[in-house]
Amino acid sequence: MCYAEKLLVSEQDQLSLMGTHVLKVEGIINRGGTTLAVELFGSDDASNFASDRNGRVRWDKAGVACPYSRKFE
Repeated sequence: MCYAEKLLVSEQDQLSLMGTHVLKVEGIINRGGTTLAVELFGSDDASNFASDRNGRVRWDKAGVACPYSRKFE
């Protein structure tokens, strides 16, 4: 399992690049005083991006089915 800490600096209405991970743990802390939105997508059987596939995410230690293109705010 991978763990990452990173600093993301974004301007208002800026979109960030997409990334792909089969399994990843990442704590997200929003210190900007605004809403952070994260959009999740699934992958196909070869682990390639698939905008029409669901994924699975652990949210506060509970497994949650993630419908494709779901935005977490």
